[in-house]
Amino acid sequence: MKVTFTIKYDGYFFWLFKERKLLIDAQREVEDTHKKLYSLEAELSALKEERESLQLKLKEEKGRISLLDQQKRSLQATLDENKKKEVCSFLLDTSKIIYITPY
Repeated sequence: MKVTFTIKYDGYFFWLFKERKLLIDAQREVEDTHKKLYSLEAELSALKEERESLQLKLKEEKGRISLLDQQKRSLQATLDENKKKEVCSFLLDTSKIIYITPY
């Protein structure tokens, strides 16, 4: 009878050892998962900050481009006006020359 008790006793301790090992392995896995999670959260936070920074730069760049486009249109309008004035001036000078010249 003592042999049967010892076998059951050893089996029980083996079962406890096995359960404890599974528990320890599960705890390690949970700790590793938490470490990975914290690492990924930190990386996500850094990426969000970078995205916000890039969005701000993009907004500033769009504003700069808009300002340059306005300046370009203003310069183009001024250039067109000057060309018209020059053509009108040329036509007036030409008509004076033609008018003055006798036939």
